[in-house]
Amino acid sequence: TKKVKFDAAMTRTQAWRLGMRERARLEYRRTRFQFQTELAGLNSSYMSRCAIATDVPGYGQSAWVMVARLDEQAGTVTLEVSEEFDWVDGASHVIAWREPNGKLTSPFPAQPGATPFEVVATTTQVPTVRDDMEPPFVHFGTTENWSWQALVKEISPEGNQVSISAVIDDPRVYDHDDAVPP
Repeated sequence: TKKVKFDAAMTRTQAWRLGMRERARLEYRRTRFQFQTELAGLNSSYMSRCAIATDVPGYGQSAWVMVARLDEQAGTVTLEVSEEFDWVDGASHVIAWREPNGKLTSPFPAQPGATPFEVVATTTQVPTVRDDMEPPFVHFGTTENWSWQALVKEISPEGNQVSISAVIDDPRVYDHDDAVPP
């Protein structure tokens, strides 16, 4: 049993909800990530959300956007990517990309394109692809497993690199936020 003290006046219900969140945090936020990235990592702050790609089978994949073509009439963007993606039969897929400021877009619905290296995203937002800058990085996968959703715990700049520590953001942590105590 762990006692938690809150330094605020609150009702029994508020105290119970915060206690349940702390209990769930201890149970469900056990997976930790540590990685290095470029200076775009400085866009993060303590407890900001980030999407993490991994090479674990069954989870999302990543690649570079080589070419992006907007079809305004269809409301889609066709992306030519550096890697072939694995499409799961019967599953819905999404794709998101890093913007020039280093932030990740929201995931957009995705369909296979005309070649194994093409993805058609349902959006009119076009990634910036230019010769004078690094191509946009993309996350791809099924709606459920396109990336790990994490919360940044620590950011440590080291020259042109940034070390980031993060913890999984399990939605079960918030299950009791609107509940009524027994």
